[in-house]
Amino acid sequence: MSLALKAINQAKNETILSEHYNIFICIYLAHMLIIVAPVVFILGHFVLRTNPLMTNIDSAILLAFGLCYARLARGRLDTKVATHVIAALSSLFFCFVAYRFYKFIGPSLWLFGFIPMVMAVVQSSTIRLTYSGGTMLLFALYAFFFHRDYSPNDLYYVFQFVFFVCVIFTLIVVSRINGAMVKRLMLQLREVKKHVKERKKVEAINERMALYDQLTGLPNRMLLYDRLGQALENAKQYRLEVCLMFIDIDYFKTINDTMGHSAGDKLLKLISERLSESCRKSDTIARIGGDEFLIIIQDVSNAQIVLKRANHILQQMSKPFFINDQSVNITCSIGISRFPDDGEDAETLVKGADIAMYKAKEDGKNGFMFYSEKLKKSHQNEMQMIFDLKDALAHDEFELFYQPQLNGVTKEIIGFEALLRWNHPSLGLLPPAQFIPLAEKTGYINPIGQWVLRTACMQNKAWQEAGVASVPMAVNLSANQICSNVLVEQVASILEETGLNPGYLELEITERTVISEMKRIKDELERLKKLGVRIAIDDFGTGFSSMQYLRELPVDLIKIPIDFVHGIDNNVKDESIISVILTLAASLDLEVIAEGVETKNQLNFLLDRMCNNIQGFYFSRPMRAKNIADFCQKNREKTFFAS
Repeated sequence: MSLALKAINQAKNETILSEHYNIFICIYLAHMLIIVAPVVFILGHFVLRTNPLMTNIDSAILLAFGLCYARLARGRLDTKVATHVIAALSSLFFCFVAYRFYKFIGPSLWLFGFIPMVMAVVQSSTIRLTYSGGTMLLFALYAFFFHRDYSPNDLYYVFQFVFFVCVIFTLIVVSRINGAMVKRLMLQLREVKKHVKERKKVEAINERMALYDQLTGLPNRMLLYDRLGQALENAKQYRLEVCLMFIDIDYFKTINDTMGHSAGDKLLKLISERLSESCRKSDTIARIGGDEFLIIIQDVSNAQIVLKRANHILQQMSKPFFINDQSVNITCSIGISRFPDDGEDAETLVKGADIAMYKAKEDGKNGFMFYSEKLKKSHQNEMQMIFDLKDALAHDEFELFYQPQLNGVTKEIIGFEALLRWNHPSLGLLPPAQFIPLAEKTGYINPIGQWVLRTACMQNKAWQEAGVASVPMAVNLSANQICSNVLVEQVASILEETGLNPGYLELEITERTVISEMKRIKDELERLKKLGVRIAIDDFGTGFSSMQYLRELPVDLIKIPIDFVHGIDNNVKDESIISVILTLAASLDLEVIAEGVETKNQLNFLLDRMCNNIQGFYFSRPMRAKNIADFCQKNREKTFFAS
């Protein structure tokens, strides 16, 4: 009995609780009836000396009921069928009681039927009590209408009646006590269910946070890799192709900087919605961070389908977005990798699509690029170059070459430009075009640029002290250096360290550099100008708003780019542009140097238009520092140096 009560208290759900409660009732009645049967037999035969046959029958029936309850207690009682079986057995037991004693208690049987019925209502409609009470009431009606001759003098019946009243009363009390316990346990169970439901809800939220992007609601990197892995397994099994698109929004940083991050977040939501509309339901679209999205396209039959999908996405992205009643136009770059051609695992495919996307950006953005072996090899070479570039400065592999700038009329040297070269341990001497873009991408340009600036200033000061030449030294600056917030301090420190007069240092920036960070660069150039250095714009005319820059920036000199100079005698438009630049510079009182002059015709064209400052192979190629003294000595025999 104690084990049954303990089981009820430890029940974890309603089904288990019902089962344990059924077990408790069966065990209680089984014990009660199995004990009562021999007592009735002894009392009937030896104490009260009633009818032996009826005494034997009563004892046997009581024992049979007890054994039935005991057998039920060992069975599976967690179903409604088991509950009904127990209730039916209890009803049979009460039928037996009513049949045996209705002559003695008569119509008062309704009382013993009414009590279980009331208890059934109190205990939330317990099936066992409802069956028992209903059975007792039916027998009360039967006795009331059909049997009115009572015989209350039989002592045996009196004993059994009192005994069964006690049994019924005990059952009611126990049922009431256990009913309260069951209610308490049910209340606790509901609380547990509520807690479990809340915990599952929290787990679902945590799972969504772990697998979905909180801003756009799209799958994140973790879920993307899971689905990509499933797609690849399916493709391997059924020999299908899978395509992966890596999408990056062009100039998204500019939108964040100009419109604010909240507007950027709204734009990302709109982009995710438009991408979802542009794809099939079977495709997986994920945001893996920032402005980067990945699309998994399954069951791809040929490359033409992928090409059409990429073009469709580019068209959809080029349509205007509206943020805070303001129209925003964007473009995107797409890198594409395919299974199994470009890789057989998720990591390789994502990496390949990423590489292809960056190549699409390098080719002008607003386009797409398929990953290929050629692209893979190029990327590997680039990674190796970046790895080598990291230690190049520490290994003293950089070297400055110097190209003289001359007056085309007097042939006097008017300046030098410092040009960086890399003595690569395996590739030999590399020009800046092969490694400067990588240095800018990786951030190595800042320490390299500082080394170039210091070395050029030291060399110019050494030449002046040696009497070789006293002319300005031009040094190129990158956008990274100008926006580093330490350039002015670095220049001032280097000038002080080398003792070079600021007037002999010329800092060159390109128009493309100015375009990226106009206001910031303007502030930095004005601070540099206060140091006394000269400011030059390289590749003038290749940007979009040259007039605006000339008006706002503290510029001393502009340089005509090589492309225009090489167009002399070949392209009338290039010649016209050069003429316009020279006229503009003269009206603004700016100096001009033409770069890349290689032929006599180019020189004569420039001199005829009063462009006397010349730099190019026609006069001299870039040379090492040790050769400059000899060049100046030979030039001195023919010309005078400009003071």
